[in-house]
Amino acid sequence: MMRFNGGIKDQLAQMKQQHPGIKAVIMGTRSTDPHGDMDLFQMTDGDWPELMRVNPILNFSYNDVWELLRSLNLPYCSLYDMGYTSLGSVENTHVNPALRSTDSNGVISYNPAYTLQISDQNRHLERAGRHS
Repeated sequence: MMRFNGGIKDQLAQMKQQHPGIKAVIMGTRSTDPHGDMDLFQMTDGDWPELMRVNPILNFSYNDVWELLRSLNLPYCSLYDMGYTSLGSVENTHVNPALRSTDSNGVISYNPAYTLQISDQNRHLERAGRHS
């Protein structure tokens, strides 16, 4: 596994330059994500580095993603442990109010993202911390 820091498009370009033999990348896009209208295998857009995007969790639910990450002990962004459930830009990403907890002394904290159980009735809660 390779790790890069920064915007996806720029980092894919850097990866492609450093490793020109790489032809495909595994992405974490789901169909319910913004811009998630994709196929399981789809080439990048014309203004991106030319790579095949492999989208293995495209049809996963929020709960499915957390079950996979935690059962395989896969790394994920530490913000999810601080109460964030959907990450965007610095301007539109906030802790999810559905994960807010107040202790007996009135101290407010936020539970980890994996504790949020999403169903058909409350699926809007996944992105409750995102504001446009």
